[in-house]
Amino acid sequence: MTALAYAGCTLIWGSTWMAIKFGLDGVPPFLGAGLRFVIAAGVLWVMILASGKRKPLSPQGKKAAWVASFLGFAWNYALVYWAETRVASGLVAVLFSLSPLLTAFFAAALGAERPGLRHVVGAFIGVAGVILLMWPEKGLAAADPWGLLAAFLACAGSALNLVLQSRWAKGEDSWILNARAMSVGAALLLLMSFVGESGATTAWSARNVAALV
Repeated sequence: MTALAYAGCTLIWGSTWMAIKFGLDGVPPFLGAGLRFVIAAGVLWVMILASGKRKPLSPQGKKAAWVASFLGFAWNYALVYWAETRVASGLVAVLFSLSPLLTAFFAAALGAERPGLRHVVGAFIGVAGVILLMWPEKGLAAADPWGLLAAFLACAGSALNLVLQSRWAKGEDSWILNARAMSVGAALLLLMSFVGESGATTAWSARNVAALV
């Protein structure tokens, strides 16, 4: 079961970059990201209600949920989706593979954990593997620098969120915490879309709807 769950996470996470790219065909980035998490949060709340989970979050857990709302969902995915409108999805995946290294950096900087040599070497091997698999033919030469910066900042925000979650979310119900964080994150993304994309045109198709789902 553990191996199957790991394979599932790898398949879903590894394919998300291409799905985002397809989903952006005709859909503004903040709107696409916001709708994605409206759907995800709705599914998760239905699962919570069906399972009868009622464990409230502690004050620390509520703090973790607010941080995840902003860093883990709004900041992270607004930048990722916007970056993929300017650079290849493979380059975004390569930059996001820096997450283990940045997580180790933030963990050490905030005194949460001091990574050992094995962790650092493993992170570098992981980055090398992603570069080998995802590096686009044109490389960095034709890439938009603002798109690259956005992808890096998204990765940094995601890494910082992981470190703060490890500090504040221990013992909390992960379903409740993520449902709350996704809901607020989706609202923030849709607010960003309303403010910044009100004049953008949206053209729905079977391809971008399938990518969103």
